[in-house]
Amino acid sequence: MGTVQTHSSTSYITDSAAAATAYATGFKTYDSAIAVDTYEQPLGTVLEAAKARGMVTGMIVTCRVTHATPASFATHVIDRDSEDDIAAQYVANKNLDFLLGGGKKHFNDSMLQDLTANGYTLAGNYQDLVDSTRLRTQTRERFAYLDFSTRITCRMNLLRKNEQAKKHGYFIMIEGSRVDHAGHSNDPGTMAKEAIAFDESVAVVLNHLEQSPNTGMLSAADHGTGGLTLGRGPAYPYAWYPTELQLQNMSTEAMQEQLDGVLEGSDCGDGANETCKARCLPRPRPSLPTTPTLQL
Repeated sequence: MGTVQTHSSTSYITDSAAAATAYATGFKTYDSAIAVDTYEQPLGTVLEAAKARGMVTGMIVTCRVTHATPASFATHVIDRDSEDDIAAQYVANKNLDFLLGGGKKHFNDSMLQDLTANGYTLAGNYQDLVDSTRLRTQTRERFAYLDFSTRITCRMNLLRKNEQAKKHGYFIMIEGSRVDHAGHSNDPGTMAKEAIAFDESVAVVLNHLEQSPNTGMLSAADHGTGGLTLGRGPAYPYAWYPTELQLQNMSTEAMQEQLDGVLEGSDCGDGANETCKARCLPRPRPSLPTTPTLQL
């Protein structure tokens, strides 16, 4: 057990792009860089190396497939926000045998036709994914609330039957992306749920590895998120708000014990409407006391 220095080449606090690039290529780079060095030149990735050796390659994420972390393993752009370019590189390079996640809006009809023509199955919903018998798969839209471990299980089952994977092996990058998103939103409830989902997914992979000799797994975080840092910002002096920690008075476990009610979406709407009415309707003016009072 040890620690990882996650800083990028331009900041003590890295972003996902630079952190993923470091894991994928072995080189530190500037924030927002997708598998390019500090001179904006492309860096070879571990996924590309695996593909060159004839291995089956794929990625499974719970965010857009064009997001910084998955992009850093299979594409090369100078700015993580160039998500249309990232999608175009996925299609043009064809370094991936399967790609599961969101981000359909960054793939135009021509790209999807290209993928279909090259033997990919485009899974548009949960049933499409489960029924898919071909390893080459790309999801077309976000699977709302689809169990993370189910996606992994579907791919693992196909890998066991795939002759190329049996002969040459495989490389898969799996990211529990929503843990990071919950951190950005300072949402401890969702963060706990997503962390548990990732833990369950690790269990699925470990179970698969028991049946797959000479196969290993590396599980790591690329950075922390949510403001629990010793500094924040692009340059010194960093912003620092220690008083925020003093306001925390409840653990995740205690919060979960209080979340025993379930509301439908319409219930939430009704509650919001009642709140608006209470705020907007004129309120009776309180009568003034006849004698002065003092509250201590």
